[in-house]
Amino acid sequence: MWRTEKRALSQFYPGSSGGISGGSSRPNPGPSDNWGLFSSPHLNEPLMDDRTRLRELQARLASSIGGGDNLPVFLNILFKQVTLEKKIEAALVDDGYPRERVLEKRHAIRGFLFYPRGTALTERTLTQHLEQIERNGTRASVPYRRIGRAVENHDLLLFYRRVSIFLLFWAVPLLIKVPWRH
Repeated sequence: MWRTEKRALSQFYPGSSGGISGGSSRPNPGPSDNWGLFSSPHLNEPLMDDRTRLRELQARLASSIGGGDNLPVFLNILFKQVTLEKKIEAALVDDGYPRERVLEKRHAIRGFLFYPRGTALTERTLTQHLEQIERNGTRASVPYRRIGRAVENHDLLLFYRRVSIFLLFWAVPLLIKVPWRH
């Protein structure tokens, strides 16, 4: 996939091999560089094994749409969910969210990714999202932006609260007791 991204980048910057031409001191983008337009990171070590992931996604999808009516459509949706979830997880971890926290909040993340209006996204919508990731990179995709909005709105807390509690009980009293000098 990285070769495709390099090719797409070289279309925008002719004469380059994936980097920006014109004497830029920036190195060529690597698979996890955030500055690239077509960045789609990959986790070398997945957050969970595929069998567990498939089981969890299958159970939720079956309870949402039923599992027996159209098995090929059900399986297509399921495998597209697995692929999309892995890409979003990799981007979240690459952006600095703790692996453990992303794993812990996976059920909430799945809600925002696959059930934004309470029902499962269609196969067609999932296909469009995956094509969008291939074309523009994970961070420019609708699902990733949906997660970003949830984090910004505090609907999804991906950072540990211990930091804020620590600051509340340690730093705030220090600020109050220390007189400010002008």
